Amino acid sequence: MLKLDVDSKTKVLVVEALPKGELEPIRVEVRGYRLTQEGARTVLEFDSLTTSREWLTKLAETLLPQKRVELPEGAPVELLKVLV
Repeated sequence: MLKLDVDSKTKVLVVEALPKGELEPIRVEVRGYRLTQEGARTVLEFDSLTTSREWLTKLAETLLPQKRVELPEGAPVELLKVLV
């Protein structure tokens, strides 16, 4: 990961990373994020997700139509709550 910006006031999360084999970094921007609890599970919900690659944005729209990601067990949820 090259860069991580979290703006908890505007609820914008930006990640820049340079995956192996890529020449240019990929930027991912998540707007309107929030952490919610569903029983014992923590879920990251968001209003929009865009990337610097059109195909990757389309893939995210296809794979995450409900605009949510269940965090895996063992995820540092308490740390995430402090950061976001």
